[in-house]
Amino acid sequence: MNDIEQFVNKFGLTPFWSVVIILLIVCIWQYDKVRVIVTDIYCIVAKTIGWFKREATKRKLEEICNKGLTSISQEISELNLPNLKINWIAKGSQDITLKDKEVIVFLKFNTDNTQNIINTTSAYVKKTLLPIPKTYMSPQVRDAIDYTVIRKCLLEIPEYRLAVNDFIKNSQDICIENQAIIDKVCNIDDAGLMSRILFREYFEWGNRIAGRNIDNKYQKEASDFLDFLYDITARGYDDNTRLQYISENIKVGVLLVAKLDTFSAQGETPYVRRIKEGFAKGIRTFYLLARNEKLDIVEDVYGKLIQTGNYNLLNGPKAYKDAQGRENICYCIEINSEGNMAQTFNRLSDAMEKNTTLEAVVHSIYADKILCQINDVKIIIPHNKITDVPDLKLYYYFQVGMSIEFIPEEYDKHGNVLGSLLQTNSNPQRMMDNKFCVGNEVEAIVEQALDDCLFLRIKDSDIKGVALRKDITYSHYIFLHQHFPVGSEYLFRIIEIDYISNRLHLQLANLCDPWENLKYSEGQKLICTVYQKKENCVITEIEEGVKAILPFTEITWFTPESSQIKKLKNNVTFECRIKSINQDRRLVILTMKSAESPYLNYYKRIEENEYIVDAKVIASDAKGLVCLADEKYRIFIPQSETHIGANKYKCKIKDQIKVYIKDISNDKRSFIGSLKPFIKHPMQWFADNYAPGIALSNLTINTINEKSVLFNILRNNKLYCLGLLPIGEITNLCHIESIEQIYKDGIKFPLIITEIDMERCIVKLSLKKLLANNKDKVKSLDYYTRYSAHIIGKRDNDSIIIVDKIWIEGILIESKNSKIGDKVSVRAISLGEIPEFSGD
Repeated sequence: MNDIEQFVNKFGLTPFWSVVIILLIVCIWQYDKVRVIVTDIYCIVAKTIGWFKREATKRKLEEICNKGLTSISQEISELNLPNLKINWIAKGSQDITLKDKEVIVFLKFNTDNTQNIINTTSAYVKKTLLPIPKTYMSPQVRDAIDYTVIRKCLLEIPEYRLAVNDFIKNSQDICIENQAIIDKVCNIDDAGLMSRILFREYFEWGNRIAGRNIDNKYQKEASDFLDFLYDITARGYDDNTRLQYISENIKVGVLLVAKLDTFSAQGETPYVRRIKEGFAKGIRTFYLLARNEKLDIVEDVYGKLIQTGNYNLLNGPKAYKDAQGRENICYCIEINSEGNMAQTFNRLSDAMEKNTTLEAVVHSIYADKILCQINDVKIIIPHNKITDVPDLKLYYYFQVGMSIEFIPEEYDKHGNVLGSLLQTNSNPQRMMDNKFCVGNEVEAIVEQALDDCLFLRIKDSDIKGVALRKDITYSHYIFLHQHFPVGSEYLFRIIEIDYISNRLHLQLANLCDPWENLKYSEGQKLICTVYQKKENCVITEIEEGVKAILPFTEITWFTPESSQIKKLKNNVTFECRIKSINQDRRLVILTMKSAESPYLNYYKRIEENEYIVDAKVIASDAKGLVCLADEKYRIFIPQSETHIGANKYKCKIKDQIKVYIKDISNDKRSFIGSLKPFIKHPMQWFADNYAPGIALSNLTINTINEKSVLFNILRNNKLYCLGLLPIGEITNLCHIESIEQIYKDGIKFPLIITEIDMERCIVKLSLKKLLANNKDKVKSLDYYTRYSAHIIGKRDNDSIIIVDKIWIEGILIESKNSKIGDKVSVRAISLGEIPEFSGD
C-alpha cells in the first residue's frame, strides 16, 4: 500500500483518478470477463427496468454469437473472422457492414431472443465467411456451406438448442433444393476436414482468382473440389480413391498414413514418392491425415519429412475427434521453395523450357533404359532417347556411378523426369563411327606425360584419351615421361567412355601384375636403387611394380651409425638380399646384414664363462634395463629379472655390472639377460634351515578365501615369508567346498612343508600329508576316552573330523546336523585304518 501511495503522490493524482486508472487497467487486462459481468448486470437490470432491455439483449447476443463462431476461427486462423457487433434499427431492411475489424449487424429487435440469434448468426456467416470465394461458387455450393456453418455455430450455443431446430425449419426450401450438396459438406465436416482443408483451400483459391470475371469454370472448379474431398471422407477401407486434385487454380495432395507394418518395412519413402509425383504436376500443398492408432506413425512420418528441409508446416495441428468419436490429426505442409527438391524441380523445369542440358549420375542400367538421379529425383532415359541403333548394348557405354549429360523433356504421371541423350555429348553415336566401346583395344599416341597420367590421341582419329598411372604401371616411382616418351605408340584397352568430355579412359593392353607370378625368393641377392628415403627406411623396387623396403635396422646387426644411414640417398645403388616376401601386403623386406648373426658366435664364446659377461647400463624404464657388452652387443634385462621378491638389484645408467645371459632374442639382434644370480634370495635363510617334510605349527592366517589360505611365517617375531595351503591339500576323505568354514574359529593345525618355491617366494603346505604321517597314532586311541575334534567336511550323513593334539582324521557317524568348522567331543567306536567316532 505504501508503494501505491508513493506512486500516486509522485504523479499528483487524486484518490478518485487513482481508482479510475486502476479500473481501466483491470478492464483492459480482463476484457472478456468484465464484458460478461457487465452483460449479466444489464440482464438483471433489464428484468426490472425496461429501458435496459434492448442493450442487455444486444450484449447477450454478441456474447453468444461470438462464442459459436470461436471454434471455426481457432481451426483456421487464415480466415481472420472479425468480431461481431449488433446495432438495433427500427426501420429499413436488416444489413451488415465491416468497420475496424468488426462486423456490425443492423438488426430489428425481436422479443424472441432465439430468432435474434438465428438472424444474427445467419447474417454474420453469409457476409463474413469466405466472402471472395463464395462470389465465384455456384448458388447451391454457397447455400450448402452457409447452411452447414450456421447450423454448426448454433450447435455451439448449448443454452439455445431450440435455435438449431427453428433454423432447420426455416431452411426447409434450401435443404430440399440442395440436399445432396449439403450432405457432402456435412459429411466433410463430420470428418473434421471442412475447416482444416475445404475452407483453407477455398480461401487460397479465392485469393488467386479475386478480381476476375465470374465464370462457370470457377463454379465447376469449386464443386469438383468439394466432390474430391467428399470422396475421401466417404471412402471404404480398400477403395481406390483419388488423392490428388489438380485444376487450374486448386492443386492439392492428400496423404493417408498406412499401417504400422507397412511403415516399418518402407518408412517414409512412399510418402516422399507421392509428394514428388504431385510436385511434378504442380501441387505445392499436401495434407497428411491419420486416425486412431496411426497418430504415432504420422508424427514419425512428419518428423522425417520436415528434417529434410524440403517442407514447411502451415498449421499447428492438434488431435481432434470426428463425429464417430475417432481421434484424428491433419498436418498441412507445403513445399519449401528454398529446399533441394524444389530447387531441383525448378532446374529441371527451366531446362525443359529452354531445351538445355543437365548433368546426372547413372543409378541403374537396363537393356531398354538408363535410370539416373539428381538429388533423389529419378531420371528415366529410354533406349530410343539414347541412340537410334536398336541393337546397341547400353552396358558397353555406361557404368553405374558415372556422370552423363541429358536434356529433360517432360514429367511422367509418377513425377519422374523423361530425358534424352540424343543431342548431348553423352550420345554413344558420337563415337559409333569409330566403333569405340568398353573392352575394345585401340592404338594411341602419347601427346603429354605427367606424373600421374598420360594424355593420348587415338591413332588415325581426333578422339582424345587419358590413361591414369594405375592403368599404365603398377609402379609408384618410375617416371612416366621416361617410360612413355611423347610421340610413341602403344596398344590400349578402353575401360570407360567419358561422354561429358567426349574422351576415352584407357588402360595399357599388356599391363600385368608382377605379383601374380613373382620370380624372387628369400635370401636372393640383389642390387637396388633408392627411390625414396623415409624416417626409418628407404624404399625401392626390385622390379617395376614390386615394392621393397630396407629398414635401417637391417643395415647391420648392431645399432646403425648415422654415417651408414646418410650414405643411402636417392638414386644411390646398394647391395642387399631378400629377407622376406609378404604377398598379402605386396611388400618385400630387404636386408644388408650378414646371413648369420654375430650374437650366435658371441653366445658360444661366453659359454666357458658360464654365460656371465660384463656390461654397461645404457637405458632403464618400466620394462627393464638395456645394457651393452663389449660396447656393441645389446642385452635386454626384463624388469622381472632385476629382483627376487622384495630384493632388487640396484644400479644406475653408465654402471658396469655383471649380467647372466639367458637366451638370444627371436630376431637374433639382442640377448635376454638376468640379474637374479647376483641377488641374494629373500628366502635363502628359510631354505637353509627348513626342508620339505618338516611340520610348521602355530601359523597365523594372512588371507583366506574359498580355495586357499595364506599363512604368515615369522622369523624373530617378524613376517618373513608366506605359506600357501591349497584346498586340495586338506584331506582325501571328502570334497572340501570352502576352507573359510574350516578356519572360522581360528583353529591352528600343524602343516607339512611340501615345497619351498624360490621362484615365487612362497612355501607350499599340506594338511593331508600331516594326517597321513600320523596314521600310526590310531593305535594309541581307546574306546573310553573322549577326544576333542574339529569337523572339516561332510560325507553323506557323516562328518570328517581331525582329532586335536593327535592330528589324525576319522569319520563321525550319523552327524548330519553338525556344521563344518564346529568343535565336537567324540568317542572312538572303530579303530580300523580309518577310525570311526560317535558323538554319544
